[in-house]
Amino acid sequence: MKSTILRPLLIPIMILALILTGISGCLDEENGSDDKDLPSTVQAPVWEVGKYWVYAFTTPDEEDIATRMVVAPDDGTNHLVGAASAEEARRHAILNYNPILGRVELNNFSVYENGEPQPLFMFPLQKGNSWSFSFLGVENWQATVVSIEKADIPSMGEPIIVSIHADAPGGEIMDYSYDMNAGWVHLMRATDAQGETIVNMTLTSYGTGHSGQVYFMRGANHFDERYSSSPGSPVVDVYDTFVDSGHPDHGDFDTLVIYLNYRIGESSGGSLSIKDHASNEVYSRIWSSQGEDNDLDDIEDEAGEYSVTVNLDGSCDLRVRIAGGIMYSWDV
Repeated sequence: MKSTILRPLLIPIMILALILTGISGCLDEENGSDDKDLPSTVQAPVWEVGKYWVYAFTTPDEEDIATRMVVAPDDGTNHLVGAASAEEARRHAILNYNPILGRVELNNFSVYENGEPQPLFMFPLQKGNSWSFSFLGVENWQATVVSIEKADIPSMGEPIIVSIHADAPGGEIMDYSYDMNAGWVHLMRATDAQGETIVNMTLTSYGTGHSGQVYFMRGANHFDERYSSSPGSPVVDVYDTFVDSGHPDHGDFDTLVIYLNYRIGESSGGSLSIKDHASNEVYSRIWSSQGEDNDLDDIEDEAGEYSVTVNLDGSCDLRVRIAGGIMYSWDV
């Protein structure tokens, strides 16, 4: 009698249990599907001639510098990567903010710092892996792969992003990532020990099939000085010199790149003059009205001693940076 009464009750309970089991199985499969799509390791990319990336950079000197970098034919040891314009190459030579331009090793995609290859990425990338390198003028970064995740970026689909965190003994911090679809840096944010920006680098687009000439300027800094004057104080009149003896490994420079940051206050003004070893004026600037800007110029270089004369009156701030450069170009 009891079994007759229980049988009608057991049937719906069994059906409900089967339904719940099926739902649970579906949920497990769905929850695990994203993990199954993610690789446990990420291998080195494959680059082809004409592959390009467009990045937006922010540096202590400038904001929102847009640069297109293009893969040129390799030299048997390194990928050669050039900027899409000569101006972008000159800007990099004097500001040195771009970790891609120039040479990137064929075998392990190391970038170069002071002529030495540095493993920005240690392929294959795997969560928890650690390594060290020097970069952006900072020695002994200690990097660790933090995660491998799929990102939702409408303009780029759903790329797989490898996130890396790096610290340096001096207190510098860098967070950067590798984009598996783009085959290179997705994001890089580096700060010094005081939290000030060293560089911010963000991928905005990428693709293949770029054609035309691309450029790289090998540079070395000669001169970097700041000058300022105040209202009611004596006129600032400064004479400086620097010696251009060429690149230590690659011979004479063909170009002097001049980068100026200036702020000229109300009722203020100033001037800058650069002369060569024969006292010929090779470059000059005059500021006679209020303004603030960054200027990039270049002149033909002749090895030897140069003089720099600065005159400021009123409320003025001026930074003068001068670098020697050797320009290279490749057909893509």
